[in-house]
Amino acid sequence: MPKVAKQLNAIDVKRLTQQGMHALGGVAGLYLQVTSPNARSWILRTRVADKRRDIGLGSFPEVALADARVKAREHKNTIRSGTDPVAVVKAAKSANRAELARAVKFADFADGFIRSHAPSWKNSKHKDQWTNTLATYAYPILGSMVVTDVDTPAVLRVLQPIWYEKTDNKVIGF
Repeated sequence: MPKVAKQLNAIDVKRLTQQGMHALGGVAGLYLQVTSPNARSWILRTRVADKRRDIGLGSFPEVALADARVKAREHKNTIRSGTDPVAVVKAAKSANRAELARAVKFADFADGFIRSHAPSWKNSKHKDQWTNTLATYAYPILGSMVVTDVDTPAVLRVLQPIWYEKTDNKVIGF
């Protein structure tokens, strides 16, 4: 028969300062990992698909003992249903990183465009013209917007104030 840890309460946990893994009871495999008197974290030690996993549940005291027990039970239920909670968290982090990578600001994208295309322009002044024009007119309105959010109304907010002032009316046919 496996050993059952004595269920510790919040005061008992607060007093644990000796380095190591301390079983907490209440949920099988729930430990308080003490790495120094000021560095403690909750660990759920369990098996997932015949592999031992140490799943971090947060640090003490940011995560209370009761919350650590709830998280541990949730993870154990997830494991019983056939899902690896570590894989779920990794997939979520990966999706978040991918979303952030797609969330490129207009100013960053435009600067990259200018850098990559400037060598093909006939005159080096063109680079300065592009940079200055965007900095003067587009960046104040579009600069901090995510490229995928730039739509027709946003472009019109840039163009309408300068349309008649800056266009060559002969070319447009006025």
